[in-house]
Parts: sequence; C-alpha cells; structure tokens
Amino acid sequence: MSTVEKTSLSPLDYVLWVMVAGLVAFAVVISGTELLGDFPELYRFIAGLVAIALGFFVFLQTSHGKRFNQFRKDAMQELRRVIWPSRQETAQTAMMVVAVIVLIAVMLAGFDWIVSSVFRLIGIIG
Repeated sequence: MSTVEKTSLSPLDYVLWVMVAGLVAFAVVISGTELLGDFPELYRFIAGLVAIALGFFVFLQTSHGKRFNQFRKDAMQELRRVIWPSRQETAQTAMMVVAVIVLIAVMLAGFDWIVSSVFRLIGIIG
C-alpha cells in the first residue's frame, strides 16, 4: 500500500494554483518574448525571476506546498544525521573502484584474446 496520503484541494488551493500558473506563464512570456520591447533585456529577466519567486512563494501556501516544505525540512534534518566518510576513506574507496575496473578490463581483454585465438585456430576468422 502507498503511504502517500490523498488530500483534497480546498477552494483556496485552486485559486492559489491558478495564481502559480499565471505567475509562471507571465515569467515565461515576459522573459522569452518581445512583449515589453521598450524595456532592456536585463529588466525583463529580473521581472521573470521575481515572477518565478512569487510563484514559488504562492506554491508554498498550498497544501501540496506545505507538504513539500515539510519534506524539505525532514530531508535537511536527515542530512545532518548522515555520517560522511573522511577524506582518507573516500580516497581508499575510489582507489579500490579503479583497481576493480582495471582488473575487469584485463580479464575481458584476456577473454577476448582467448576467443580470438580459438577462432583463428578453427579458421573462422582470417
């Protein structure tokens, strides 16, 4: 069974989602077209960034946005609990990976040489 809880959207959520869609659409139109041809490109770009930021802020006010924000907080809390490997452990693990890759490459090259030699002996390959 899925642990994702189903939430029904309130009428306010619908209004907020329409606002989010409108702000994102505005950001795309304002920064990607010549709608405001009199304004310099930098100002249009900044207006697009502001619209995206406002859209994200409005998104955080929806029920899905609140769940997303709680998920983000929980993920950051889990990241603080992680025991990260030391520099020495990371270097040793990387060297082991490189050694295994080289070993497998040598084994494959040897297998290829043996199969090619057998085929040459049989006369399949010229």
